[in-house]
Amino acid sequence: MEPLLLGRGLIVYLMFLLLKFSKAIEIPSSVQQVPTIIKQSKVQVAFPFDEYFQIECEAKGNPEPTFSWTKDGNPFYFTDHRIIPSNNSGTFRIPN
Repeated sequence: MEPLLLGRGLIVYLMFLLLKFSKAIEIPSSVQQVPTIIKQSKVQVAFPFDEYFQIECEAKGNPEPTFSWTKDGNPFYFTDHRIIPSNNSGTFRIPN
């Protein structure tokens, strides 16, 4: 019974060691990666009373992610000149 526990303990130790070093590995930019959301709005905004409100969506990936928005199930385009999109992200700001 003792060698079995020793074997399990060794396996658990090696798994933790592997996880520790896997976080330190840097992925080369030539490797394709699925988009990962790194920032998004935490609350829904119905009607703000501030001077503006901002909807946030930022992601990373390779190739660089593209962003699109929908409203009521339909594509939402930034055709209103009051909507201020941020560069290279899905974040935009609407002044009140």
